[in-house]
Amino acid sequence: MKALLPLLPQGPYHASELCLLARMVALTKGLKGDCLEVGSLAGRSAGVIGTVAKRDGGRLYCIDIWDSGEWATIAKEIGAGAKKYPGRPEHIYDIFKANMERLGLSKTVVPIVDRSESVLNGWTRPLRFIHIDGCHEYEFVKPDIEWRNHLVRGGVICLHDYNKKWGVKRAVDEAFVHDERFRRIGKARSTVAFRKES
Repeated sequence: MKALLPLLPQGPYHASELCLLARMVALTKGLKGDCLEVGSLAGRSAGVIGTVAKRDGGRLYCIDIWDSGEWATIAKEIGAGAKKYPGRPEHIYDIFKANMERLGLSKTVVPIVDRSESVLNGWTRPLRFIHIDGCHEYEFVKPDIEWRNHLVRGGVICLHDYNKKWGVKRAVDEAFVHDERFRRIGKARSTVAFRKES
């Protein structure tokens, strides 16, 4: 893992969070299903998840709107101005694909340019690992968490930016506190992990 860190694109993840993601993906080795990430941007976290998944022949699906034009629409929907959501780097999708190629993950990582909720509605594949880091507003995090229903038993879901600054904490607490299927098994900085026990 330490050797991989300098190769990853820049992003908001602390090394301890990336290590947690790597451990959680490794924990699901041997389980049926693929890995999935909601919100990939340049691919910092996807680089870690994809590298670990690749070791045992796994696949990582990355869902993001990237530079499809949807970012401005979402910012408008949540009433966020340019100051709070300044947009994304131009051609971020091309940057993401180049980063996956550079990391040797172009055959492991499958990008899906769309909104998470749109993809979720037609999803049928089982998942062993999920990482959620899409739009952090409560009304977007809440439906993103529904991906957990595709996890196989023993599968793990991680969520980034679990803190009071965003709507992530509220949505996560509401979803997992009373869901007896899941047990919290890890936390690093603002990344929290739950395993599906039943």
